[in-house]
Amino acid sequence: MSASLPSYPSQGSPAPQPALRAPEGTEPSTPWIWLLVVLPVVEILISIPLLLSVGDVMSRMVGMASTGAAASDSSEVLREMLSAYAGILGPMLWVMLAGYLLSGIGVLLGWLDWRELRRRGVPKPFHWAWGFFVFAGGGILVTLIGRSVVIRRRTGRGLAPLWAGIAAYVVVFVATIVWVVYFVTSLIGSISVR
Repeated sequence: MSASLPSYPSQGSPAPQPALRAPEGTEPSTPWIWLLVVLPVVEILISIPLLLSVGDVMSRMVGMASTGAAASDSSEVLREMLSAYAGILGPMLWVMLAGYLLSGIGVLLGWLDWRELRRRGVPKPFHWAWGFFVFAGGGILVTLIGRSVVIRRRTGRGLAPLWAGIAAYVVVFVATIVWVVYFVTSLIGSISVR
C-alpha cells in the first residue's frame, strides 16, 4: 500500500497588490512645490553681486596687463591683484552662504510638500529626504522628477511643477550664457581699445 503525500496549496502567482492611488479628485499641487520650483531663479538673482565683482576684477586685470604695469613694477601689480581679488571675497562668501541657505530651504519645502500630500491622502508620496541630494550637486531636479513620477502614478496628473522647474533651469542656463557672452565681448572690447 502506498502512503499518500500531503498536498500543499499551489505556489501560483501572488495575489495582486492594490494600486496605490490617492482619493479621487486629490489636488497634486501644493504651494510648497511651487516655491521649490522658483529657487533656481532666486539663486541666480542672489549671484548677481558675484558676477558683477568678477567682471570688475577681470577688467582691472586686463587694464593692468594692457598698460604694461607688469613690466614696470611687480610689487605694484601684486598689490593691485590682491586688492582686486579681495573685492571678490565678500560676494563669493555671500553667494556660497546664500546657496547653502537656499538648499536648506529647498529641503524644508520638500518636507512641507510631502507632509501636505500625506495630509491629502496621497499614499507613499515621494520622500522629502531625497532633497538632501541638493547638497551633493543634484539640484532640486531630483525632488521635482521623483515627486512628479510618483504623484502622477497616485493621482493621474501633477507634471506641471516638473515642467515649470525645467523651464526655470532653462531660464537660468540662458541667462548665464548671455552674461558670459556679454562679459567676454566686453572684455575683448576693453583689450582692443587699450
